[in-house]
Amino acid sequence: MKDSTCKKISIKHISFILSAMLLTAAAVTLLILGSVRTRSEAAENIRYSTYVVQDGDTIWSIAQDHMSGNYSDCRDYVKDVMRVNRMKKSLIHPGDLIAIPVQTDEQPGIIASAR
Repeated sequence: MKDSTCKKISIKHISFILSAMLLTAAAVTLLILGSVRTRSEAAENIRYSTYVVQDGDTIWSIAQDHMSGNYSDCRDYVKDVMRVNRMKKSLIHPGDLIAIPVQTDEQPGIIASAR
């Protein structure tokens, strides 16, 4: 009799743990999808401007000067600059033309030059 009680308790525990894991996975999925939707909605207000790299500029200094409210972290802005410009390294040189994201209320695309 004692063995069947232990099996019932462990089966209840296992089903509780599985249910908790399923609910956690569902919550994480909703959070991820929500952040993707938010990022996508924010991307609708991002346009790209041509920027001429100046002496002393780095991707990071450009990010600090031009990062819009669509980015909560400078690293995200740098990643977008590198992605849009198909850069494998963050090395830039004076005179380089790069596209940088800028926030706008207009439709996405290319807008006037920065600097």
